[in-house]
Amino acid sequence: MSNQRELFEAAVVERLKESGFLEIEIRTECLVRCDDGYQDELINAGWHYWNAAIAAQSPAANVGPFQARVQPWMMACFGAMIAGDREERNHRFLEEALELVQSTGCTAHEAHQLVDYVYGRATGEPHQEVGGVMVTLAALCLANHLDMHEAAETELARIWTKVDAIRAKQAAKPKHSPLPGPSASEGSPDV
Repeated sequence: MSNQRELFEAAVVERLKESGFLEIEIRTECLVRCDDGYQDELINAGWHYWNAAIAAQSPAANVGPFQARVQPWMMACFGAMIAGDREERNHRFLEEALELVQSTGCTAHEAHQLVDYVYGRATGEPHQEVGGVMVTLAALCLANHLDMHEAAETELARIWTKVDAIRAKQAAKPKHSPLPGPSASEGSPDV
């Protein structure tokens, strides 16, 4: 719940700053907490609608496996061509996997060593490698006290709110490059 509250408050701050309010004003006047809601009636109503939307997307409300529920987002965000582009999906998966291990302490040097190790071996079989990814992801989450299912549901809900920004980032992406945007030396847009 606290993670959802943080996401909600960040969204409120973002929207009200667009209207010219200062963040300190928003946090001290609009986001004053009261029991399980907020003192401001409009913000409180928004919080309850937010929670209703999250409840509607809870695992009990979501029918079908997670993978099948990602597909509608992929289609809405990218369309069939990019959603089904294996090379693009490989690059985005590798990017996210590297961001995860970076966030838990893996160094660039260690990552480069592992790239050399993996590419120095015979190519694996995709079905078995997916199984290995899932088992090692679960083990990594356990070691870092993370709930992989909750994190996945939270991220899917979050990215549904970012479809336009993600489309814009995709449109600005360098053509024929594994990079998701300009390199750090070229300056990366905040999207």
